[in-house]
Amino acid sequence: MLFMRTFFPVLLLCFSSLLSAQNDDGPRREVGIQIQGINFDGNNSFSALFKKQVKPNVWWRYSAASAGLNFFANQNNNVTIFNIRLAVGRELRLPVGERFTFYRGPQLSMGFRIVYPDNNDVDWIIRPGIGYVLGFQHEINRFWGINIETTPTFSAEVANPFQENFSLAVAGGFSNTVELGVFRRF
Repeated sequence: MLFMRTFFPVLLLCFSSLLSAQNDDGPRREVGIQIQGINFDGNNSFSALFKKQVKPNVWWRYSAASAGLNFFANQNNNVTIFNIRLAVGRELRLPVGERFTFYRGPQLSMGFRIVYPDNNDVDWIIRPGIGYVLGFQHEINRFWGINIETTPTFSAEVANPFQENFSLAVAGGFSNTVELGVFRRF
């Protein structure tokens, strides 16, 4: 009986905290795609984006961008190139209107490029970067929305870090790319 008097209230307390966490403040996750550098020659890149709310107006964002696999062949050599960039950041949202939001925040990124020619001299290029996301988001309805953003980024590039002939290049400045995206909230 003593067990039931202590166990039941503790169990009820645990379930009540779970139930209170499910209030209807709206979706706390977003998943979407963004198109970068829109042009009409067929060389557009895109990124997949996932965001998760951690507290009111603060979100974590994870993206995989510029992924690609290319193959070039000529008479002397065949070359395979693999690219990917991963990024993680923190987003602070500032409501501007009922469904319109300005967001900003730091973002860390890591890019990888592997060039594999037939002669087996593999080139590795690693590009770490730090940027600051600036964007606007419009919620079309409770579950769908669109956004536009840019990320000024400072990055360094290391070529062939696993070989004796590695090189280092540092590049910085504002990106000239604007990304347009569509997302689903859940």
